[in-house]
Amino acid sequence: MPKTTIEKKEVYYEIHGTGAPVIMLHGFLESLTMWHYYAKDLSKTHQVILIDLPGHGRTEVFPEHHMDDMAKVVFKVLDHLGVENAPIIGHSMGGYVALAMADQKPELKQKILLFFSSAAADTPEKKINRERLKSIVKDNKEIFSRHAIPMLFTSKTRALFKPVIDQLIEEAIAMDTNGITKTIDGLKLRPNREHVLENTSVSFISGKLDEAVPFDSLTQQHKAKGVEKVWVTENGHMGHIEDRDYCLAAIQEFLA
Repeated sequence: MPKTTIEKKEVYYEIHGTGAPVIMLHGFLESLTMWHYYAKDLSKTHQVILIDLPGHGRTEVFPEHHMDDMAKVVFKVLDHLGVENAPIIGHSMGGYVALAMADQKPELKQKILLFFSSAAADTPEKKINRERLKSIVKDNKEIFSRHAIPMLFTSKTRALFKPVIDQLIEEAIAMDTNGITKTIDGLKLRPNREHVLENTSVSFISGKLDEAVPFDSLTQQHKAKGVEKVWVTENGHMGHIEDRDYCLAAIQEFLA
């Protein structure tokens, strides 16, 4: 797997295919491997750039894991690859990073697909919950992982995709504890970026039964001035697994 060094830390990435570039950013407790199924198809028409964000996959833990810090890391990877601008698809936390990138360099007018993600900041209640989760991670990372991962799926798909969920749990358990807690802080402290939806071309894929990013909380965001298209699935937060083919078709339409 290719890598580059940023701030004396190793950052890993993959490139699939040739053509117009597209950047795909994974979510919290995930890695670039979440996109492999899609990269197989998308690489027929695009250069698909997958990046392990700080503290995830094979990329090392950075001093800070705020969304703005992660955005700067992505920009440096793109500089390393000679890519100035490309559409960005971000799952959950990856969407927060994409929005931070749009805020940092609005002149690029990047096209963004928020894949089960939101432009809003954490609510006060959610911030309190993040602190509680951080304590659980420090005490017992395995208990946290075994509870958090299944909750991203609906009750129906939990049973259907149990082997996949078990694999995701093991990957989360293997992550650096310090990296997880730093990322929780980054999620908790991210600012509201709903203004980006007014001046940037943004599309959404959202889940009606998503408990991590509740569908009701997205109603107004879906109507923002810059929003081009909204696709809705009947499942939860993990559409790349729960509604794989529907989401692939939506991504292809987004890139068309």
